[in-house]
Amino acid sequence: MHTGFGHKENAFTLLRYLFAFSLIVWHFSVLMGKDYFWPLTADNCVQGFFILSGFLTMVSFERPFRLSAYVKRRFCRTVLPYTTAVIVCFAAGAVISTLPLKEFFFHPDSLRYLLCNLVFLNFLQPDLPGVFASNYFTDVNGALWSMKVELLFYCTVPILHSLFRRFRPLPVLTVLFVLSIGYNELFRYLYDSTKDVFYIFMKRQIPGQYVYFCGGMMAYYLYDYAKTRKAATAVIVLACWSMSLFINQFSYINAISYSLLLVFLAYRIPLYVPAGRLPNLTYGIYLYHFPVIQIFVATRLLQQYPVLCFLCVTLATLIPAWAAHKWIEQPLHKR
Repeated sequence: MHTGFGHKENAFTLLRYLFAFSLIVWHFSVLMGKDYFWPLTADNCVQGFFILSGFLTMVSFERPFRLSAYVKRRFCRTVLPYTTAVIVCFAAGAVISTLPLKEFFFHPDSLRYLLCNLVFLNFLQPDLPGVFASNYFTDVNGALWSMKVELLFYCTVPILHSLFRRFRPLPVLTVLFVLSIGYNELFRYLYDSTKDVFYIFMKRQIPGQYVYFCGGMMAYYLYDYAKTRKAATAVIVLACWSMSLFINQFSYINAISYSLLLVFLAYRIPLYVPAGRLPNLTYGIYLYHFPVIQIFVATRLLQQYPVLCFLCVTLATLIPAWAAHKWIEQPLHKR
């Protein structure tokens, strides 16, 4: 195992802010029905989060691994803030719903929304009765689809730790990477053959997304090699990125090159100086930005002034994100 990856002198927090801000831009554009240019797509951002999770998982293996401590830490840092966000959105939905409160609470879709979203099955009931019914998209929080994937990534970590104790990590990761590619290609073929969107949905689940989590873990082992060959690595990264724009199969190789790029940005570019002074609100931004935008869409607030509207959306998102960080995430991190 490596021991040279510092936990403080890095730019991971800034990268998370970049992805979180990009998600606001992307979803603002989609939900407002406008075509605003931004270099990072929502997929790029979610993939980036998955890559960072994979890489930092490997870094965590430098410390002694205790299953009970790991489960407690993941539960406190991931599940509890998520659960709070679901309940907050449900309560806000009750207030802004066009249905009377009694009818809202006794509507079967309300209970179904609460139960499905609390167990990370958001796709089974993405909307609430009478909430955002006039919006083009009626989902209360469409950004949460990736949370079940992220949680399942964490569930595989104890298995990975056990495998790494018996076998060399890089061959194990290579096998997992190839299996994930096979899964992706199977459901791509099924979709191309049938045009059934169910297969696209299946492709977005954990086995298909594991290429990015795995890519982050592989970057942990490839980093030292790439660090001594910076020019060659830069050429390969750019070539894979460019080719992935035109050839679908290159997107898998790009998962590794994208992972290396993010790790280089985190450790080699001196952006970490202000990062230590920033509160990490990125999880809260991710959890709350989508419903905040939906509220602005539903109420038509400032839509004739897109720049001002976007700034207000960002500010309004930071408020619950800050509250969640201060009163939920920080106290739990200290345990």
